[in-house]
This record gives sequence, structure tokens and C-alpha cells, in this order.
Amino acid sequence: MNSAKPILPVALVSLCFVSSHSAIAQGSDNCANAQLISGIGSNNFHSFRTSGATTDGYEEGVLHRPGLRQIENDVWFRWIAPKTAVYRVNTNHIPQTNGATAVAIYRYGCLTGPGRAIAGRMGAEVGGGLWAYPSFGAEKDNEYLIRIGNTVSQNRTNGVFTIEELSSPEILVTAVNPANGRTYHMLEPSSWSEARTAALQLGGDLVTVNDHDENEWLMGAFGSFEGENRSLWLGYNDADNEGNWVWANGETPGYENWSPGGGPPNNGNEYEHYAHVRRDWDDGTWNDLLGFPGVSFFYDEVHGVVEIGGGASRALQILEMIHDQENDRFTLTWTSSPNETYAIVYDPKIDGQFAARVQGNITSGGQITSFTFDNPIAGAKRLFFRIRR
Repeated sequence: MNSAKPILPVALVSLCFVSSHSAIAQGSDNCANAQLISGIGSNNFHSFRTSGATTDGYEEGVLHRPGLRQIENDVWFRWIAPKTAVYRVNTNHIPQTNGATAVAIYRYGCLTGPGRAIAGRMGAEVGGGLWAYPSFGAEKDNEYLIRIGNTVSQNRTNGVFTIEELSSPEILVTAVNPANGRTYHMLEPSSWSEARTAALQLGGDLVTVNDHDENEWLMGAFGSFEGENRSLWLGYNDADNEGNWVWANGETPGYENWSPGGGPPNNGNEYEHYAHVRRDWDDGTWNDLLGFPGVSFFYDEVHGVVEIGGGASRALQILEMIHDQENDRFTLTWTSSPNETYAIVYDPKIDGQFAARVQGNITSGGQITSFTFDNPIAGAKRLFFRIRR
């Protein structure tokens, strides 16, 4: 488990598009026959061509404001995630008429209705071309559909895209619930799918709320951070089957806390499939929301809450991490057992090998152990730590 508070750097990707790139795929006009592609990286180009394509997909919430928008003349690709990570699709093309490219990502197969994307975005003009770059969380060996088209029906465009790995959302604060002994992390704002990917990488899942007491504890621990109210993603969703709400980790506690003012989940705008606690509601009740809210939403920033616990994972948990920035030193505190020795290991990547050791043979302090050490990479602002016996 890692408990460091890394700082997520801005991912700056420089893509050089040239006319001599090799075409790997053009895309299928039909979702059911989506073109299989593979590979990631800024040099692994895939070509798309919407000339002659029809529109067979439903409308999606790809605008940065509430509402659905059709993706015209769409072409389809299918891609299998090589690892559990956050990815971004980058597209570029020169439009033939006024309009923008649009991209949507799907996790649950071909569409059964509008608003089923797990990520999506309209293009923005950059350097004479129109770019669209939605990011999403993906699980290893799962298949994802990539839909590319236009926002204007007259557009018939050719272009290229890449799929690139990004850093996962960072941990902002960690707390342990004394009622169940489980560790919870609040992540930086992200989409629901990105938050869930980070949760899986951390060895847990997005939080499952079992009862009113746990809901109240969550609000007290994470409802306000650094003097601001925060919106929180829960693991509850009906992304796979509209109206069938399930917890991401497969638990079935039966507890719900939908807002009486907003009523039960209403699938507003036909794309709200993910439960969250809204920062402007003080009672801790839930609302359903688009999984990738945009910058024009008044509740655009939603923090994933990761729950780690249950079974053997309770026996060894990091309770607190303090970074003395002035002296560039860390103090880790974790649950321990008497007469045990521990080692602290680290890695710059959340899904790394954690092969580098800070210190071994740390003697147990009893039920709780603390250890202070210099930053193993002087000045590094993004590190993850784990404790091992």
C-alpha cells in the first residue's frame, strides 16, 4: 500500500503528425464490427477515416455542459487494455467544414441507448487542427470501444490518433475509520473510471457505503478538505445496466442515501450513471452524475474515495504519512504486530515494482509503528510507499 502524497505533474504530450505515417486502421462504420487495434504510445499512430461513414451510435454527453450531442459519421475501433492504468486518446485532423471532432469511449459493448460512454470529449482547435483528448481508466485485458466522428453532419474527415498512458489520480488525504479498521484515501479530482483505476492499483476499490454511520464518517473525513467542501465519488453505479445499481467491488449491503430533494437517481440528461456526494449538499445525501463532468459543471470536480480493508489487508495498514517539506523528510505510521520487523519500499509509479528499499529491519513499536527518513530521491514530489514484513 502506498500512502505518500505525490504531486501529479501536468502531462504534456508533443505529437508530431506527418503525412507519411503508416495507416494501422481506418475504423469500422459499424460498432458490431469495430476494427481491432493494439498498442500504446505517442509513436503508435492509428488512422481514422469518416468519409462515407454513416451514424449508428447514440448521442453522448461530450460537451462540457449538461446535455447530449450526436457524434456524426462515426467510425469504431476496439482496443484491449494491456494493463490497469489511466489512458488518453489523442486525435488530430484538419476539418473540412466548421465543426469539431468528437471521441467517446465505451466499456460495456455496443450501445443500448444514449449516454453510455465512460469518457468523451469534443475537439478544440490547436495549431490549425482539431484535437480531442478524453482520458479514462481501464482494467487489464478488458476490451474498450473507441468511437470517433464529427459534431457537424457535413464533416467527412481523415485523421490519426494515439492511445497513451497517463498518471493515475494522486492521494490527497488518508484516514482510518475506527469503526471498521479500514483505510480510506481521497484522490484528486478525476472522472469516475480514472478514480476506480487508481483504487484498483492501490489494492482496494471505490468506497462501498454499508450504513448511515459509515456515510456520516465519510462526510466528516472527506466532505471538507483544505477549507473547501468536496464532491465525492462512490462505488455505486448503474453503468452496465440502467436502473440496476451495484457496488463496484461486488458487495451488496443494501444501504442507499439518495437525496430526498433530488429524488431517487433520475438519469438526468440521460447519462447520469454514477453516485456521488455533492459538495453543495450539507446532509451527505447522494446524487447520480455523468462519469466525466466537464469544466462548466458547478460540481465539476469530484474526488474518488478509495476503501482498502477487509480480510488480511487489515493486518498491515499505513495510517499516516507526513512530509516535512522544509527538510525533505517523511514520517510513516502503520499498524504492526509486536516482535515483527518491517521494511519500507518505494516507487515513483503507483503500479511499479516497489523494488527500491528505504530501510529494512525496522523493529516493531507494538500495535503502531512510526519511522522517519530522508526522501530517498531528494526533491522528488511524486513517490509511493509500501510497508513489507
